[in-house]
Amino acid sequence: MNTFEAPPRTLRVADLPPPFTPSLPATPKRPSVASVANVATLMPQLAPVAPRVPSPARPSVAASPFARSAAESTTAVRSVQPRRRIDTNALKRRFAMLLVTLLVAGGGAYAYQHWFVTGPPHPDSWDPRVVPIVRFVERERGLTFDHAIYVDFLTDADYQTAVRGDASSSTDTTEALAAASDANDLFNAFGLVGTTNVARAEAAISAAATIGFYTPATDRIAIRGNRLTPAVRVVMAHELTHALQAQHFDLEGLDGSGVVRSVAEADAMRIEDRYLNGLLPEDRAAAMADNTISAKALRALATVPWTLTALRMAPYELGPALVNMVYDQRGNDGVNLLFHTVPSEAQLLSPWKWSPGIDATPTQVDARAPERTIEAGASAPMSRLQLLVMFDAWLPWSMARGALDSLSGAAFVPYRTTADGPLCAAVSAQFTTDPHRFADAVTWWAGASGSTARPTVSGNTVSFDACPRGRTAPTPPKPTVSTTTALLVENAAIPHTVRDAAAATPFLCAARQLVDDPSGARVLSNAHRSAAEKDAIDAFMAKARRGCGG
Repeated sequence: MNTFEAPPRTLRVADLPPPFTPSLPATPKRPSVASVANVATLMPQLAPVAPRVPSPARPSVAASPFARSAAESTTAVRSVQPRRRIDTNALKRRFAMLLVTLLVAGGGAYAYQHWFVTGPPHPDSWDPRVVPIVRFVERERGLTFDHAIYVDFLTDADYQTAVRGDASSSTDTTEALAAASDANDLFNAFGLVGTTNVARAEAAISAAATIGFYTPATDRIAIRGNRLTPAVRVVMAHELTHALQAQHFDLEGLDGSGVVRSVAEADAMRIEDRYLNGLLPEDRAAAMADNTISAKALRALATVPWTLTALRMAPYELGPALVNMVYDQRGNDGVNLLFHTVPSEAQLLSPWKWSPGIDATPTQVDARAPERTIEAGASAPMSRLQLLVMFDAWLPWSMARGALDSLSGAAFVPYRTTADGPLCAAVSAQFTTDPHRFADAVTWWAGASGSTARPTVSGNTVSFDACPRGRTAPTPPKPTVSTTTALLVENAAIPHTVRDAAAATPFLCAARQLVDDPSGARVLSNAHRSAAEKDAIDAFMAKARRGCGG
């Protein structure tokens, strides 16, 4: 089951650059793209460089024994032999649990979802303490609640228990351990972690990075805090927005790309911000202070690979770019449209592509395991963001991002080479244009991460197999500019009048060069940019656009 969580306010902005207004050509500028952090439009610049120069923060792959030419990377052929299948109920349950972890769609709070399901589904009336916030959310969101729901104010200890889960059932524990082992294998195979225990890392994120959550399946809110302080009231506004969404839209129809989650979280953050800004100054200051992540929680998160945190926090950082753009254009009706007609993941990552009526249905891709292997589950979608983080962990941004520009759909299927062997994944990705940029990226990614993956190209489809890289596999180094920040930089570089790929190309090209440039990346991550640095960034972007054909 899925939950919708409220993170500490400072955590969801921790990886974003500070406010910065770009200098663009003489065309109208887009509104702010980073309202998740209440950050104005981002942009900076310094002397252009070739788009495929690795940042010093990322290991060079040129000397890798696995790096091969494009021609070599497309010649692998799978032998055609009978496959063996295992299709038991236990295996299906394990795969279902694994998908929850791999797709990073649900977050924590597993135990909470089981605590109250035997009680009455809804109270007769609201807890009197939350009625003023209920009315505020209804007014600001332009929707009304159909019925009241339960709100559980929990002590910190009880909240931690709710988030981390209940391992009292030996059956659940056995399956959870098996699923956790499988998740470790897959995340390692995709180069996202080294020896990290993914389940524990996810639990650490949930415990440190949430202060409240709403669960559609139980239609209940859990809040960290048993007193109605200003901080708790602000979190309540966020979670009540989710409860209101659930009574009007399908919040349980989450897709693997996390688009619905991103829209829902951005909508809730928008209402939360309005509630916070309407408090008395002293209450607003108290709420900000109490909803700041603690030093202890930050230390716990520091042990979690950045890739896991990036995937988990992406909805809070990417969703506002799309939702706020649509709200500025169409108000609450526009946000409602995003729930009724879910955007594509490409539109989430590049909001300038969104327009009402554009078909956002992703291409359905069916991944198949290699011959003479044991399938460990059904083919499942693999999102653009998952592939992007996978590449961005090891490759320059221009190569990682450019490899996915024409992606129309991707999927993976888990398999084993032996019944008790580690879990591998067969990935298949389809493209609307030449797929060789993706195939090349897979080859370079394999060389950098220590994977044995080899891409196979057939028409516009690229396939590759990824198996665990071993106990000594390296953890991906954290890039100077995070994946979500780089996406926001791209979006901010494009004037709001641009709506087609051809017109956007020089702006995207320049922004990607900026992210890959060591000096530009340092400025992007600098909290205190000087006027000279800003001027240099503007000069970089202008020169880069000209070199990119703009």
